[in-house]
Amino acid sequence: MNRLLPLAGLLLLSWAGAAAAQSAEQIPMRDFFRNPDRAYYRISGDGKTLSFMQPWERRMNVFIQPVGSSQDPVRITSEKDRDITDYFWKGANRVVYLKDVGGDENDHVVVEHNIVRDSSWAVRGLACEFRYNLVMGAGHEWMWITADNAYVHHNIFAGGSADVTGIWMIYGPKNVRFWNNTVDGFGETAGPSVLLVDTDATADVQSCVFLRNDAPSAVEVDGTLTAAGNNAFYNPQAAGIKNYSNNLHPATDIGALNAQVNPGLTNAVTSVGIDDAAMWQRTTSVRQVLQSYRARYTPNVGSPLIDAGHGGNGNDIGAVGAGLSNTNDQFGVLSP
Repeated sequence: MNRLLPLAGLLLLSWAGAAAAQSAEQIPMRDFFRNPDRAYYRISGDGKTLSFMQPWERRMNVFIQPVGSSQDPVRITSEKDRDITDYFWKGANRVVYLKDVGGDENDHVVVEHNIVRDSSWAVRGLACEFRYNLVMGAGHEWMWITADNAYVHHNIFAGGSADVTGIWMIYGPKNVRFWNNTVDGFGETAGPSVLLVDTDATADVQSCVFLRNDAPSAVEVDGTLTAAGNNAFYNPQAAGIKNYSNNLHPATDIGALNAQVNPGLTNAVTSVGIDDAAMWQRTTSVRQVLQSYRARYTPNVGSPLIDAGHGGNGNDIGAVGAGLSNTNDQFGVLSP
């Protein structure tokens, strides 16, 4: 009799386990792989702003809200194609994030929605994706591009002497994409070129507008242009200017060889229009300044820039669009 008790106990436990297994709720397989509702909390450098990631358009994006506040969080990124893989604060007012581009499983740094002002080299040593930024007051240059595969698009570069060049692809970077940028010299530039593709550099320059620059060449080609086209030039004060130093004339550029065609922008005045004191006191935000520049550089009805950019799909020439909707037309478009 005693020998049967362990067996009876084993059978009882087995039956109870089977009953529990039958009554347990099944968890859908997709729940193991879906994005969390919120994750990756961070605090800004001054301790005043909380950030985190949560899904938007099914992709993980970065949101912020003041510490201790009950107000709704504000989304500051707009990634739809790939999740943001990580991010970090750079000081109190700037977030840098990483994303996978095109499924290559390599993380890339993205710098966006900033104002960079008044320096000999406002942006030096670029090696990332740089988009939707306002870069002003070039001393020697607005930017150095130094690394392979840099991607610079939908930015406005404006004002300053730029006495060496405007944007310099230096140290032979390969496969640089310079797309949909507006480069406005305010009539102040004094260098020999606006964009310099230096020796050993290879670049793709498309859908950009170069205006009010005083230089012998808008695009100086000492390296190699792997692609160029759908660009517009309006530098009438530069007598005898060449749009490209090698007299290239892509069929998709606006106008004839070395033509200077008015881009028909809304209000591209030459004043900076930024109240420095208001910026420091935070009564004027970066968003407001970028929105004001978007309004300045929006093409008017009838502008030759509208829907004339490369690739079609409503892509305009320059940093700001006005025609058909295009998902990359995000300069000055930020959540409040």
